[in-house]
This record gives sequence, structure tokens and C-alpha cells, in this order.
Amino acid sequence: MIFTLISCTNISFSQGIGNGLEKSNCEEILKNYIEDFLVEGYSEYYDINDVKVIFDEVDVDESSNVEFIAKATMNSVLKAKCVEELPYVKGMLERVNLNTFSYESDDNTINMVSAANKSNLSDRQIEVASKIIIDKIKDLEQYIGQADDTNFIFKITASVKDGEIDISTLKMFAENIDEFIPAEEILPNLYSGYDRIAARDYANKYTSNTTKQCPHGKALMDTSKYNSNYNWYCHNDCANYVSQSLKAGGLPTDSTWKAGSTAWVNCESLTNYMVSTKKYWKKSDYENANAGGVIMMKNSDGHRYHTVMIVKNDTVTRQFSGHTNDRLKTAYSKNSNWEYYVLQ
Repeated sequence: MIFTLISCTNISFSQGIGNGLEKSNCEEILKNYIEDFLVEGYSEYYDINDVKVIFDEVDVDESSNVEFIAKATMNSVLKAKCVEELPYVKGMLERVNLNTFSYESDDNTINMVSAANKSNLSDRQIEVASKIIIDKIKDLEQYIGQADDTNFIFKITASVKDGEIDISTLKMFAENIDEFIPAEEILPNLYSGYDRIAARDYANKYTSNTTKQCPHGKALMDTSKYNSNYNWYCHNDCANYVSQSLKAGGLPTDSTWKAGSTAWVNCESLTNYMVSTKKYWKKSDYENANAGGVIMMKNSDGHRYHTVMIVKNDTVTRQFSGHTNDRLKTAYSKNSNWEYYVLQ
């Protein structure tokens, strides 16, 4: 009987699981796990009213590995009492120097944007910025104070040991339209706006124009200048350093882009993550890419092999800082094989 249950797949949860694993025990453990995951992940931005979890199916293999499909519904309401408190809107307002702003009328918004930016924005730019702010506020007003259900589909895998789920082996994935991704990537991952000056300042802080050779004699590196909170990679530290700078500018890490990950240290993977996965980067050019932007160098085969942070563009002189070779505020010129990116 046990062998039959273990060998079957796609068993209805109501049938029992087999291999000594109790249905009610599984339900309780995984229900609490999912509830804690959602409450912890969303409570910074929402008041969580309720979380309901229904188990749909379970697969069991001969190696005592189980895979569960669970449907969860979270009822929540935004903690923000007005649109201006939302992180995204805060970032928009800060970009136009409105750190203390409360919407009263369209005309008042235009006047405030104009007064705060008359020395650095044209009349047309003020008009466009004001319209974006007004439209965003009016669009988001409908969500303030309104409780709403959000549905999730989770896939949970784990091993069974002595008739119980081995929590140390538990992994959870969330359905993301047409694929399952690590569950933490479905959680709110907000940033109120990229601070390109903070990124620039970081890129200028932990590098130098050294003449020291790296241990393998393949690049100029002075690791005594590096941020000791991060690992470094001999004669291959460029993407690692640009990623550090981007994080210093406010980009949030996740399970894909974090210190030491492929997307963090590899030029191709970093570009794919920033352009395709998160859409943080947009294409620019030599003339317009400003401090806090990024240059990606490509070889004749189109492979991205090196990256640096732009730290100055006053329209006359352009500078970069980076690792491998270590360079600080070093001039560069136009190159048709390079890609220039700025943050959205």
C-alpha cells in the first residue's frame, strides 16, 4: 500500500500522502509557512487582514521527495493613507524636489513643480513632469483604503524524513504568469528612485588609478582600496564593482541579483537582468549618458566583456570609474562598440 502511494504522482491531497506522512500535519506546517511568508513579505506596505490557503495536489516520488501545489488568497489594504505616501510616488516627487507635497489641485501641482525647479527645468519639462505626477496620483487614488484579494499559486518541494517534512529541504516557488520563480521574487521589491549621485560617489570611493599588478599579473588592482564588505575577483572584478555601485544608488537585491550571484558578477547576466528582467536600464548614447549610468563594452563577436560606471558628463568631458583595471575619474571618448545605459 505504501509502495503504491509513493509510486503514484499527482495524487489528490484528500487521498493522503503515504510514506508515513500525515495529511493534517502537512497542511498545518505548510499553511503556517505560507502565511508567515506572505505576512512578512507584504506587511511593510499593507495591513494584512486574512490569508487563506488551499492545497490542490501533491506529487510523491520513490525517493521520498514531495511536491505540493497550493493556492493562497491574501486580503490586504495599503498602509499608505494617501497616494503621496506610496514609495513609487515619493520617488517621483523627490526627483522634482517636492519632498513635502500634498495634492490639492492640478494648478497647484504645476505651480509647486515650477517653483521647485525653475532653475533646472524648462517650461516644457515642468509641464510634462506635472502631468505625469497628476495622472499618477489620480490613477492610484482608487487603491487607498480599499481592501482587496491577491491570489498566489505556490509550488513547494521538500524531502520526507521519519514521516515528517524536512523543513531544511523545503523550497517554495511562485507562479509568475507562465513560469515558476523563487517565491521571494514575487514579493514587493520597491525602491523609491535610483540615486545616481550616490552610485557615482560609491564608484569614486572604492577604486584608484593604481599601477599595482593583481596576484596573477593580468590587471591593475589595489584591493586595499576596495570595500571590505564585499568579495573581489582577481582580474575580473568589473561587474562586481558596478553592481555594488548600483546597489549604493538604491537598486534592491533579490535572489537573482545579489552579491556573488551570476547576475551580479557577469557582464552578460547583469545586462540581461537590468534590461530584460527588471527593466531598470534603458539604452542611451555617448552624448546623453550621465553620471550614475553604465557603459558595457562588447568585443567583435558582440559579447559583453567589461563594464564601468559613468561618473561625469558635463557635455565637454566624460569620466568613468571602475575595476579591472582599477580606474578613478578617468576620461573616455566615444566608441561605437560600447553600449550606454541609464536608469529608468
